[in-house]
Amino acid sequence: MARYRTAQPPRRTLQHLRSVAAIGHPRNCIPPAGPAVCVRVRSQWPLPQFLNISDRYQTSTLDADPIVASPRLHVHRPVCTHPHSPCRCTINDMWDADLDKHVRRTANRPLASGAINHRQALVFLAGQLSVGLAVLLQLNDYSVVLGASSLALVVVYPLMKRVTVWPQAVLGLVFNWGALLGWAAVRGECDWSVVLPLYTAGWGWTMVYDTVYAHQDRADDIVVGIKSTAVRMGVDTKTWLAGFGALSIGGLTLAGINADVGLPYFLGVGAAATHAARSVYVTRLDVPHDCWRCFNQMKWGGAIVFGGAWANTLIGG
Repeated sequence: MARYRTAQPPRRTLQHLRSVAAIGHPRNCIPPAGPAVCVRVRSQWPLPQFLNISDRYQTSTLDADPIVASPRLHVHRPVCTHPHSPCRCTINDMWDADLDKHVRRTANRPLASGAINHRQALVFLAGQLSVGLAVLLQLNDYSVVLGASSLALVVVYPLMKRVTVWPQAVLGLVFNWGALLGWAAVRGECDWSVVLPLYTAGWGWTMVYDTVYAHQDRADDIVVGIKSTAVRMGVDTKTWLAGFGALSIGGLTLAGINADVGLPYFLGVGAAATHAARSVYVTRLDVPHDCWRCFNQMKWGGAIVFGGAWANTLIGG
C-alpha cells in the first residue's frame, strides 16, 4: 500500500478536486500516486465503520439461509444495507463547518478551512445520494422503504451536539440502521426478535467507541460549547462505557439465541467482549493519541463477531 505524504497540490483546481473528494477527512493527505488515487470521500476506514458494515453482515449471516451465499447479495451487501453511509459524513461536515474551524483536530477539513464552499459540497452530496438511491433500488420494496426512512436521522444528527450532551445516542441510531436492512435485504421483512437485539447491540457499541473518539476533542469542545457524551461523563466515562459495553454484548447474545445459532457465534461474541474491555481499560482518556488508538482498535470487535457468525454458517451451527 502506498504511503501518504502531506503536501500541497500545484494547482488550485486539483486542490478543489481533492478537497471535494476528501470532505471531512481528519487529515489532508495526498497520495504520491497522483490525483486519481486521491478521489475519495471521507471514510471511517479502517475505523469502526468496519463494525457498522460487520453488523449488517452479521444480520444476514445469522439468517442461515442458502440465499446468503448469493454472489449478487455479497457484492451489494456492504453498501446496499446502508447505501447513504457516505452521505452522513458530507452532511455532518456541512452542518459543522463553523464549529469544526474552532477544534484543532477538525480545523483543516475542507469546508471548515474554506478550501471548498457549501455549494460545491451540495453538488457532491447530490452525487452521493444519486449513487445511494441507485444501489438501494436494487433491493426489495420493504428494504427500499426501510432504508429511506433513516434519512431524517442522518440529517438531524449533526444538530444534536448543539442541543444535547447525548449526540452519540442519535449517531448510534443512524449508524446501525444497516442491522435492520441486512435481514430485510435477505428475507424481504424483519424478524424483530433478532434484529432489534442486534440493533441495540450496535447502538451500545457506538456509544462506546464514539465516546472514546469524542474524548480527543473534549478540551476544545468545552471551550467552543460543543456537547458530547465525553463532556457529560468526564472522569466517570469508563463506568458508563462498561454499561454500554454490557448492553452491546447482551444484545449480541440475545440476537444469537433468538436466531438459534451455534457455539462459534457465541465464542466470537465473547472474544469481541474481551478485546473491547481490554482496549478501553488501557486507554488514557485524557491523552488524544490513546483515544485514537482505542477508537481504531474497535474495528476488530466487529470483525471478530462477524467471523464467529460466518463460521457458524459454514459449519451449519
